[in-house]
Amino acid sequence: MPNPLTSSARRSARARTGFGALVALVLGLGALAGCSATESGFADAAVKLITGDLADQVGLGALTATCEKPASTDVGEVFGCQAETSDGRVIEFTATIAEGDKVDVGSTNLVMGSLLPKMEAAALQLLAEQAGIELPPEALDCGSDPMLLEESGVLLCTVVSPDNGDRYDATITIVGLDSSNPTITNFEIADTPRA
Repeated sequence: MPNPLTSSARRSARARTGFGALVALVLGLGALAGCSATESGFADAAVKLITGDLADQVGLGALTATCEKPASTDVGEVFGCQAETSDGRVIEFTATIAEGDKVDVGSTNLVMGSLLPKMEAAALQLLAEQAGIELPPEALDCGSDPMLLEESGVLLCTVVSPDNGDRYDATITIVGLDSSNPTITNFEIADTPRA
């Protein structure tokens, strides 16, 4: 069987492949816990959630968070938050005011390690459907630790040729990470193996 990675015309798959139910991206739900239902109360609740329960779930150490004040206290109102890791990386969040004076918080650039195998499987499925290249699951490795995406939504991975073990750089582009239906829009494998 010829190496499926040798044809540059067949190295890229571009489509909108959702993996919605695969990802629970609302990382946590926190009650306002004593805060009044004001704009600053919701922002404070989101900060508390991010620096508490979410920091524990994320596993990147202590987080220092800030949130903008929402424009209103209406259910469905969305506002932004950021958290800095101890090593200076920035996690972007969106917070949404929910029923019962609660706030939902989801990240727009963080992929939990537990979700990476599901994303790898979705990318391989996209490659098979769009480019006709079928690779075994172990051929794609995006790691196992939580990953912060580049600003462009790109996740850096490695493809190992099942024929000869050559390693190729690969990228998976993801949009809508903070939604209930994140989507892989592109999976691309480098033309040449690593040196």
